[in-house]
Amino acid sequence: MKTQTPQQIADAAAKRAASVAARKASGGLTVRQQRAAAKAAKAGMPAPPPPAPRVRAPRVARPTATRRRRHFNPFAGTFNAGSTTRPSNLPPANGAPIFAQPKPSLRALRLVALAAIEDAFRQFLLEHRANVTDDMRAAYAKYTKVKAIAMGGLAAAANDATRNEADAALRRAALQLITLGF
Repeated sequence: MKTQTPQQIADAAAKRAASVAARKASGGLTVRQQRAAAKAAKAGMPAPPPPAPRVRAPRVARPTATRRRRHFNPFAGTFNAGSTTRPSNLPPANGAPIFAQPKPSLRALRLVALAAIEDAFRQFLLEHRANVTDDMRAAYAKYTKVKAIAMGGLAAAANDATRNEADAALRRAALQLITLGF
């Protein structure tokens, strides 16, 4: 199929619009109605009558509001008519970001850092697989035990002593993994 230029497309659309307007003005049948009439004639039945033209009800004017609405003018930067509400397109007044997320806790950030260090250590092992020694294996086993203590203490951190122990274990696990991988 040959591609048409935008001018050819516009000309074809104008031609279709003109033919539809001429058909409507002369009271002619639409293509669908013509096909239905041909099908009925082929079957030996009378053609269906054309549909009656639609008569639209006149539009009723809407009642005007008795109170004038207050609008925000984005170009002026101020509110019109002394509005006391802030529009939704302005940031909060306290300077906080619009889509503020709750700040993560220190413990959550430490866990994220530990996960990143573990990923770096795994990559180190993949690149230096031949250099893994028995001491490294023993140190990694010790790291997993300390990490288990940290995770267990974090999950059941009901009091300050348990929380402090879990934090200390988490710190020790991170340091062990750093010395092991770097």
